[in-house]
Amino acid sequence: MEKLRIDSTVVASNIAPPSDSQLLNDGVRVLSRLLMKSKKTTGEKIRFTDQRKPSKSLAFQIFNAKNAGKEVLYPKLLKLVRMVLKQVDRGLEAVEVGVRASDKKRLWVRQVEQYRDLTMNVINQTERRVVQKGSVHSSEKIVSLFESHTDIIVKGFRDVQ
Repeated sequence: MEKLRIDSTVVASNIAPPSDSQLLNDGVRVLSRLLMKSKKTTGEKIRFTDQRKPSKSLAFQIFNAKNAGKEVLYPKLLKLVRMVLKQVDRGLEAVEVGVRASDKKRLWVRQVEQYRDLTMNVINQTERRVVQKGSVHSSEKIVSLFESHTDIIVKGFRDVQ
C-alpha cells in the first residue's frame, strides 16, 4: 500500500462575509445581466422583467431588519428569485445550442447554467436555514457565487462528522 502526503495552506478569499440575502441578490444580478447580454452574445433577444432593483432593495432591508422582519422579507425575496429562474429557463430554451453553435453561444449557456445551479443551491440553503430553522453543514454551504471553490475554514474537529 502506498501512502500519499499532502500539505495544504489555508488562504484567505477576497469575498464579503456571506449572507443568504446577498447571495440571492447576487444570483438575480448576474443572471439578469447575462439575460440582457443574450442578444449580443447569442443572437437571441430574450424578453424578461428586470428584477435587480427590487432584489437589491429586499436584500438591503433583510440585512438591516431584526429577526421578525427577516421572516417576512425572506419569502418575498425567494419568490422574486424563483421568478428570475423561470425567466432564465425560458431564455435557455430560446437559445438552442446545436452542432453549429458558436463558441460564444456555448460559453453563454454554460455561464447561465452555472449561475442558475448555484442560485438554486442558495435557495435550498436559505430555505433550510431561514424558513425551516434548520442548519446547513459547513461543507454544503455556498459562501460566494463568484468564488464557488471557497470553503469555510473548520477549526479542529467540531464540524467534522
